[in-house]
Amino acid sequence: MIKKRKLFLVFLLLLMSGLLSAYLQNRGEGARTASLPLSLPIEAAGWQGNPFYAVMPREVGPDDFILREYRQKGGPSLNFLALYSRISNYHPPAICYQGSGRELTEIPALQSSSGKIKLAGLMGKMGQETILVYHGFYIGGKVIPDGIEKKIYETGERLKRGYIQQYFVEITMTESIFDIKQSGVYMKQFLDDMEIYLINPNA
Repeated sequence: MIKKRKLFLVFLLLLMSGLLSAYLQNRGEGARTASLPLSLPIEAAGWQGNPFYAVMPREVGPDDFILREYRQKGGPSLNFLALYSRISNYHPPAICYQGSGRELTEIPALQSSSGKIKLAGLMGKMGQETILVYHGFYIGGKVIPDGIEKKIYETGERLKRGYIQQYFVEITMTESIFDIKQSGVYMKQFLDDMEIYLINPNA
């Protein structure tokens, strides 16, 4: 009798856990942001941007992303991506870059002078080409890497709103004219100059 009662309690807990998970995933679906909550200028602080093309996931609409190449004062180009997924379907950049045949290693994070933007770093090598990749997520007025703070934020948002409001940010640069240290300085300058737009959606 006691054994049956324990099994029943375990079953009940599993059922409640499943129902809570479904509730948190489905509650408030209609309240999601309609498009990427970000407006990044084509020209700002000496940076000149130009759009370029890449294949996007099926659930990503034309107003859900910004994909541009930026260059400052005749310097090398860097690529910028801001992506809003309506179903919060983001996967680690390492999956894409490893899939293209690059050998990846983690490098120190890239951070703006104010500390409001912090991006995790990867370096990918394939043959003679080296690419630097920095990535993170906009949440609550700052951009941070994936990690514990992001998970805590997501849990709170699901409980409060029933959905997660965030967007993915990635900056990449192929090492050519600059070495890694110089490239980091160049990309940090981009973050400093664009920070007002990156952490203040619709600024």
